[in-house]
Amino acid sequence: MDVLLNLIGVVIFFAILTVGVVIAAIIAANKTNKITEDSDDENKSSWK
Repeated sequence: MDVLLNLIGVVIFFAILTVGVVIAAIIAANKTNKITEDSDDENKSSWK
């Protein structure tokens, strides 16, 4: 029974870890997209 609880605990831990990594990756992707959009806007304004 203890082994089963430990196994469930490990699965939950890795599930939370995976979700955290995915969320962090999405946030990082959004930040990089915003940075590239900002630089694009600057390039457009400089061309005008």
